Amino acid sequence: ISRVSPPKDMSVSGDFDIIRGGPYLKESFLGFGLFFHAQGFFQNNTPMAIKLHKIVARMLSESESPMLLDLFSGVGSFGIVNSGLFEDVLMVESDPLCTDAARMNTIQNDIRNAKIAKASANDIHTLKIPKGCRVVCDPPRSGMAPKAIRRLLRLKPSAITYVSCDMQRLERELHLFRGYRPKSAAIIDMFPHTKYAESVLDLVPI
Repeated sequence: ISRVSPPKDMSVSGDFDIIRGGPYLKESFLGFGLFFHAQGFFQNNTPMAIKLHKIVARMLSESESPMLLDLFSGVGSFGIVNSGLFEDVLMVESDPLCTDAARMNTIQNDIRNAKIAKASANDIHTLKIPKGCRVVCDPPRSGMAPKAIRRLLRLKPSAITYVSCDMQRLERELHLFRGYRPKSAAIIDMFPHTKYAESVLDLVPI
């Protein structure tokens, strides 16, 4: 009897060959050039990703906090695109392919007020982050761990912009953001003809 392995939800692999060019690709959002590794995460629908960035930028532009914490920062797209709105930007990401690309992107775009921390969101309590910072977070489809949310809330963010590709997961997590309420929201159809959409929720203190 032959056994067929169930399909896996896997989009990257260490087993790949470069046929032409190099391992990094480049895309542009709102005037910023962003490198990303072929085996790293990056939004693959550029026109809708630009709409997403405009929405997030509008939310972040209302901040009076001097610092932006970009959590699950990937290659640094949100932190870099919005770096001009803040005195300091801290991008936190655990994937080394993404942090390497983020360093390339800060240099490429001459961003001098941004730092990159290779760390898990669960470990932000080990980083020097001032209370009252502005937060943007874009976790994977699995969402944020309750531990990460608790440690984030200890920083008493001035506001939290949560970007999620799984609205049901986001709905289940909302009750964990105690002391915060939704101020505005948006939905972007990033993945047409699928059950997934990108949602953006701006949370402010009650």
